[in-house]
Amino acid sequence: MNPDTGRNQLQNEGVQLKMPQGTSERKRRITGVVIAIHSQKFTIRSDRDYTMALPGRFKKGPRQLTTPFVVGDRLELILDENVPTLSKLFDRKNEISRVGSLRPPIKQIIAANVDAVICVVSVAEPPFNSRLLDRLLLFSEVAGVTGSICVNKWDLVGAADASPLIPHEPLGYRVIRTSALLGDGIEELRSVLRNRISLLVGPSGVGKSTLLNRLVPEAGLRTLPISPSTGRGVHTTTRVDWLDLPTGGVVLDTPGLRHIRPWGLEPLNLAHYFPEFRDLIRDCQFRDCRHRSEPGCAVIRAIRSGIPELAGRYDSYCRIFASLERDELW
Repeated sequence: MNPDTGRNQLQNEGVQLKMPQGTSERKRRITGVVIAIHSQKFTIRSDRDYTMALPGRFKKGPRQLTTPFVVGDRLELILDENVPTLSKLFDRKNEISRVGSLRPPIKQIIAANVDAVICVVSVAEPPFNSRLLDRLLLFSEVAGVTGSICVNKWDLVGAADASPLIPHEPLGYRVIRTSALLGDGIEELRSVLRNRISLLVGPSGVGKSTLLNRLVPEAGLRTLPISPSTGRGVHTTTRVDWLDLPTGGVVLDTPGLRHIRPWGLEPLNLAHYFPEFRDLIRDCQFRDCRHRSEPGCAVIRAIRSGIPELAGRYDSYCRIFASLERDELW
């Protein structure tokens, strides 16, 4: 990991690394970004990388969730003869978070301050699942960041079987078709990631680590084949990894997500996170329309008029809505 790359990334985003007034020569304040969390230690990138234990006072307060801060958080350090002390955490511009598996539910923040979410799925091994993709896309919609789709293992199906993705492309989602095995589509993916902090999300086995080994050959991420007994992927990533791209930009690689219900998603706000519904719901007869069977529903009216892109996504909407009503973990 090249510290100069991370420092340039911070400077490009307008974070000033300078000595404030009133700071002695022995002490100075710097800003940095969390690039790794391991056990009770954290690695922070600034003028160089600092690894330190979290001070006890940061384990308390309103940010006590599953961890006080996450990869992507911006913070301030005080250096006393190059010994770092954590001073403060800056407000987040966004966060990607989900409902944790514990009960009562707790917010699990995956990453913070990202520019884009790339949803990685595969056409086979494991098979393409449109319903799963619809749920993954909610991460970007709820956070209010750009969402794109990377369909890996394209070598297993061929371009003639692109029809399952047709409902997503007209909605404005960019779709990148890749084969990590053959290297197809890697340059297009690289261009999408350039000069951004991008979070990769997707289930185990779709090839995120193999894709990243193509993008960052020196990363040397571990990969494993699909489990023959379950047909599912095997976890090879156990934490969120910060990877600098040689051509510019940063990728945050996540463990394969088994639970993907975004935090803050409720039945009555779900329709706002389906881009194709946003203009329609303004014309619904009732302001609290659930778009299920209510009279005067503009969404149902549009579907009955035969707009093809709406049909499959509307079925996903109804399934997700029902699972939210039952407060299911998914």
